[in-house]
Amino acid sequence: MMHTSMNYLVFLAIITGLASTGHAQQEQAQAPGIEAFSRHDEFESIKISPDGKHLGVIITTNGRKTLAFFDLGTKKFIFSLKPGAHAMVYKFDWVNNERVVVELAGQKGTLDAPQRFGELYAVNFDGSKARMIAGYRAGEMQVGSNIKKSEGEQAWVELLDVLPDDPRWILVSSTPWSYSQDKHPSVYKLNVYSGIKRLVAISPVPFAYFVVDAKGDVRAAVGRDDHDNIKVFYRDDDKWIAMEKVKGFSKSTRPIVFLSDQQKLLVSHTGKKGVRGIHAVDLKTGESKKLFQHDIVDAHAGLWEDKTRSFLAAEYHPDYPAYEYINKEHPLSVLLKNLSAHFKNQHVKIMNLTDDHKQAVVFVYSDRNPGQYYLVNTEKLSVALLLSRRSWIDPKQMAESTPFKFEAGDGLTIYGYITLPPGYKSGKIPMVVLPHGGPHYERNYWGYDNEVQLLANQGFAVLEVNYRGSGGYGEEFEQVG
Repeated sequence: MMHTSMNYLVFLAIITGLASTGHAQQEQAQAPGIEAFSRHDEFESIKISPDGKHLGVIITTNGRKTLAFFDLGTKKFIFSLKPGAHAMVYKFDWVNNERVVVELAGQKGTLDAPQRFGELYAVNFDGSKARMIAGYRAGEMQVGSNIKKSEGEQAWVELLDVLPDDPRWILVSSTPWSYSQDKHPSVYKLNVYSGIKRLVAISPVPFAYFVVDAKGDVRAAVGRDDHDNIKVFYRDDDKWIAMEKVKGFSKSTRPIVFLSDQQKLLVSHTGKKGVRGIHAVDLKTGESKKLFQHDIVDAHAGLWEDKTRSFLAAEYHPDYPAYEYINKEHPLSVLLKNLSAHFKNQHVKIMNLTDDHKQAVVFVYSDRNPGQYYLVNTEKLSVALLLSRRSWIDPKQMAESTPFKFEAGDGLTIYGYITLPPGYKSGKIPMVVLPHGGPHYERNYWGYDNEVQLLANQGFAVLEVNYRGSGGYGEEFEQVG
């Protein structure tokens, strides 16, 4: 049975104090106004170090995101990375027990959307050995050194893979900025301390993302040609082969990740009406084993174990989010089942784990809960609240979002969500139709949405429709749009 630990109340008070604007407690005591929904999330992207001794947390203060580190044993604050006046932390990853790699973004105003320029910055959790390791400023002189070792480049550089057996190096992909340049991205091994890089592979197709195996070898690339058609390639002995020419694959196959067996690849295949299911393909024999296929919506890899490279559960969103367990007996599958039972009527995601799997950071959310991060002791089956993304929001005051479906005039089933004002009983009320972006490839999901809750708390019903052309319901549903 899961039980809640109160050991982190001191930690919670310390870290909340770093970002608090001073009036969160007042808003909890009264009905939320417009300002409660227009404020930025306080916290996001909490990650535990591989040895379980430290936490990295992205904190938003006055619209800017910084990265703070804490000692889990003492609950003490250690260091905060605050980029320059027009820069902010976009995301980060632990690459070993002491060092993280941070992707930076530019921002001119507190309400501007962050702009990513492909810069990677590396720093130890105590603030030492900090340097730009990739991007257009990587070649600048570093503080305390007269030697310029790394090279700057005008390209989008993104972390591709952390190499657990090589803690000083990572894999990155690099795509040139200028549209007049070749848009075939390259893969490099990048030293997270010096910024030195080594070329590994060049994509056979523009604007590609890559799939690597457990050894860190680049094995697949997915990109788009000049006519915006998706192209998939498999890499064998440094040679790129069109994926549809490999046994067990077709033009619609999309690689996800290599399994523990280096010759088995987890992929998404299109089934009935182009809805994507998850299969495991043996590259030697071409045998394709279906692991999960839903009738209505695409499936994703919802639970994955990096150490053994095992696929444990598929995630899918027909109305409410759900998991289909592929390996039901695996300890992480059992953990996720127990957590889902503990947090009833909410969705649970395991975000990251320590190397020994004794501790995990999980994220819990619902249509009324903006999201909370918990630290889970997997041996004791205890959960401790770390942080809430929007601590001033009381879920009990929020509106419920209910899935619905209807049959259109041509017989096509359309899906969506309706959100009614809190406390609504009956009678006519004004309604706002809130279309999602895209319009193709995107869709609405069940979960907390600031704009929806703002309107509902002002007395509006909110209608969200996954109209024809929306993503997630199969290729046929997209094409009729």
